[in-house]
Amino acid sequence: QAADQARGELAVQRGAADEAGRELLQLRARMQALTAERDTARADADRLRERAVTAEVRVQTLQEQLTSQREQPTAPQNAPPPRQG
Repeated sequence: QAADQARGELAVQRGAADEAGRELLQLRARMQALTAERDTARADADRLRERAVTAEVRVQTLQEQLTSQREQPTAPQNAPPPRQG
């Protein structure tokens, strides 16, 4: 009778261990999925950061060009052409 009881308890413990093993596998799969999602998000963030830096450099270049064009003296619109001679 004690042996039967021990076998019964062992069967219950094995069942619990099997369930814990299944849960562990599910958690590992979920962790892998989340890790992949995180890595993708980081890569996306890196690409967006690079695009932002590139855009900022282009804006600065255009602003510098605009500033230099404004600083150059321009001939009046209705001025006669310069004389040669």
